[in-house]
Amino acid sequence: MSHPGPGWGSQPSSIRVLLLASTALVFAGGAFAQAVPSSAPPEESRDVVVVVCSQIVGAQPTEASPVTVIGREKIDAIAAASGDDLFRSIPQLGDVSFGAGGVANSVGGTNAARGDTASINLRALGTGNTLVLMNGRRMVNHPGTQAENLVPVVTVNTNAIPASGVGRVEVLLDGASAIYGADAVAGVVNTVLKSDFEGLTTDLTYGGEDGVEATELSASIEFGVNSDDDRTNLSIFASYFGRDPTWASERPFTANSDLRSLLPASWAGNANASAGFNNTTITSAWGIFDQYNDPTPPTAIRQGSTALTNAAGQFHVQPNTLAGCLTQLPGGVCIDDTSTRDQELRYNGNDATTVTNGVDRVNLFGFFNHEFDGGLELFAETGVYLADSVGYREVAPMLGAVPIVIPASNYYNPFGPVGSPNRLPNLDIPAAGLALALGSRTGTAAHRPIDAGPRRTEVENLFSRALLGLRGDAWEWNWESAVL
Repeated sequence: MSHPGPGWGSQPSSIRVLLLASTALVFAGGAFAQAVPSSAPPEESRDVVVVVCSQIVGAQPTEASPVTVIGREKIDAIAAASGDDLFRSIPQLGDVSFGAGGVANSVGGTNAARGDTASINLRALGTGNTLVLMNGRRMVNHPGTQAENLVPVVTVNTNAIPASGVGRVEVLLDGASAIYGADAVAGVVNTVLKSDFEGLTTDLTYGGEDGVEATELSASIEFGVNSDDDRTNLSIFASYFGRDPTWASERPFTANSDLRSLLPASWAGNANASAGFNNTTITSAWGIFDQYNDPTPPTAIRQGSTALTNAAGQFHVQPNTLAGCLTQLPGGVCIDDTSTRDQELRYNGNDATTVTNGVDRVNLFGFFNHEFDGGLELFAETGVYLADSVGYREVAPMLGAVPIVIPASNYYNPFGPVGSPNRLPNLDIPAAGLALALGSRTGTAAHRPIDAGPRRTEVENLFSRALLGLRGDAWEWNWESAVL
């Protein structure tokens, strides 16, 4: 079709263009042009004044705020499977703080709970300070929030942008809050989709990683057809992306949260230098116990002359193959008289954590354009993004402030009443036995029920967009209006 798509710059003409973007209820944007007197200077020396509310009309490097354009050739070279992949490859973009993977997630970060989400942080000036447009019109922010420098921020989900249908990306090289508002302090990113595509293109990619069971599959199709002597165009872009979860335990450098084995020998031998690299936790499957009704003053529980607990009446259980066993319990475990746990008993959180969530994502966008006689054009677009994300985090510990009480009458209580089959012999405790608390009475987390399995987080994201509008040229005036 002969008319440029949304966001494209107009051809040089003998008019001065003033784009006024105003919104009345659901109407988005209008553009007007004023005729220039016959005594105007030559066309090539004339400035074009552009005032934009929610559109980057064109990339003109001679403007006060020039725009960098990433064209289709560069986009093809990036071979992005998602909007996140595409924008991470643009030099002007900073770190992606919203995301389903990354270092934060490998130790149980909160990003997994947001699902298939990725953010834009232009020039690393902070998420939420970049205005994100699609075809020159604002995109809706993802409902999830995140605190950055103690300030809650929101962002557009870049995975909702169909990477296979992107024609070009325009990045405003300067802040534009004076024109666009506070959400454009860092600048503006405009993604222009291929609205006048003609032909058929398909792409299929499948891959995996050595040593990791997870695989990825991406498939896309682009279809476009013209009719009515190229006055009518219908373009459709569809893509699917599927990725299995990647577990931290599958890679040797993330399999264990105790990273001391990866340190150089000079560090590993220094307890102070290596202490910060042991990220295992004492809250494990091997619980600590306390007397539920502490005597005054607290005293140790003794079996004959052997103290089975510390002075506060606390102890923990452990395998009877470890040093420190004071008395044997059924099932191959024993009692040790401390409220702490040895390194062998600490919990490795990376054992049941995904570094990258599993994702199933579908992007579907369609465009329809028709040129009427007299310079009038009807344009429409519609799109749907649907994603399902699944991630796993380490098993949650029990609340230390709410201990579980094991009454003296419990069959397995080793400090139960006289006559209980599991009461230890020769104890210096009352004949009625002692109730125990699973956990310290001071609030120390006592137990992690690993037999319950890791925490599973599944999030469904849905984004839809529909637009219908008209544009035209009449009496040296350009105008455009749309319902979004």
